[in-house]
Amino acid sequence: MVSTLTGQRVTWNAQNRGLSYTTWTTAFAVHYGQTLVGILWAILAWTINPTFFYWMSPVLFGWLLSIPLSVTSSHDTFALWLRAKHLLAVPEETAPSDICQKLSVTQAGQPKVPIPIQALRDDFALLQTILDPYILALHLHFLPSRKKQPVETSERLRNLGRRLMAEGAYTLSAAEKNRILNDPTVLSHLHQEIWTAPQSLLPPWWCLAMSRYNRRSSFVSELAT
Repeated sequence: MVSTLTGQRVTWNAQNRGLSYTTWTTAFAVHYGQTLVGILWAILAWTINPTFFYWMSPVLFGWLLSIPLSVTSSHDTFALWLRAKHLLAVPEETAPSDICQKLSVTQAGQPKVPIPIQALRDDFALLQTILDPYILALHLHFLPSRKKQPVETSERLRNLGRRLMAEGAYTLSAAEKNRILNDPTVLSHLHQEIWTAPQSLLPPWWCLAMSRYNRRSSFVSELAT
């Protein structure tokens, strides 16, 4: 709000809605400050008066437990456990309305979407965009043109494309993958290079991705044998 009122640029990054969980390392790096503040306030409150400590406990426990809460609440298993125990539920979950019940019946009758294998799951969207010509064409249609892109920027993007081609997506950071997804030239070049290169020259990661590629489901699920 302060930045908006002072005329500064405000960015709103997209939320991560993928199948990813908060690790203990990430939670500690983000929330160690709140935990430290909670410890200091807890000591101060208890020193002043134990009653004051108990009075502030709802606030203190939120600070002190910020790290485990961040990790636990990021896992869907915890959410499913809460739903099974009817905890933190909305009325539609405990007593579904008619339209919610009809939606559940309809969804149950739909064919299940295959789940990508673990080795490709984290980069599912990137692989779809590069390998599938229809998805690539649709993606490129909505990308802005890069007519006045600096030469240095173009060269850095080409180097990222070479790394992706030679080493696989798991070697790139999330920011580097986003830069590739936002450059139509690199995406088009990768699509053409991957589909025209002999399989013997493709790195193992891309061979695995292409072996799992399917026009209907993009990446077939791993089936139990």
